[in-house]
Amino acid sequence: MVRVAWTGIVWSRPPITDTLAAATPEWPPGTAHGYHGVSIGHLAGEIVRRISGGTLSEYLAGEITGPLGLDCYVRVPDAAMPRMAKMVLPDVESLRLGMQIPEMADFVTALNDPETLTYRALYGSVVMGWESGNDPRTFQVESPSMDGVASAHSLARYFAAMIGEVDGIRLFGPDLVDRIREPQADGMDMILRVRTAWGVGFAVPGGPFWPAPEKITGLFGRSGATGSFAFAFADPRPRPRLRLCAQRGLRTPRRR
Repeated sequence: MVRVAWTGIVWSRPPITDTLAAATPEWPPGTAHGYHGVSIGHLAGEIVRRISGGTLSEYLAGEITGPLGLDCYVRVPDAAMPRMAKMVLPDVESLRLGMQIPEMADFVTALNDPETLTYRALYGSVVMGWESGNDPRTFQVESPSMDGVASAHSLARYFAAMIGEVDGIRLFGPDLVDRIREPQADGMDMILRVRTAWGVGFAVPGGPFWPAPEKITGLFGRSGATGSFAFAFADPRPRPRLRLCAQRGLRTPRRR
């Protein structure tokens, strides 16, 4: 992977999309899976741009968050910046506690080793770190998988519109919801070093990042490292739901 320095435009196209286009797979496609939490946003954003002619943030605002009245953004507008919560950065104690979770030990170790694919995939290919979660520049560029920000209420409303009708708007039909929550990949994640499971575009229960009792099925969603989208999961069945937005980055036994 190419290491890219912050220049003010580096997290936007074309520098990263050109680099992705020139990259080769780390393993034969279809033989394994791995969480690419940074690059997937640029890949998705480029697809949206080529189809719609606009950026992902423009499409989101025009087609989804605007009509639903959501306080939810990719590329945060200046007016909303003062309302953003500050992330509580992880410290040595947080990392130590993370190591106490047996199934997470390999991930935490790899995350702090610049030679691993884990480090390179999550933040080793651009000059960034946990401090970026409190840098206003992080949220004012087009980096769709990293600078998504929402209030808890808007996040709940967003997911509600995926599985049902909200003010006359439904984002996903029942057939698509069934496809989304059907596991497509389940097993050892080559990046996170733990078991993960993925449906179509969303995570599904499986592994330490999303443990769930066997009797609970049909969920889909995603957690987030910096707490902006801490836990946002959708259950199509009629039952109470929870959306949690936390401020502390990284996981500890208490946060679980």
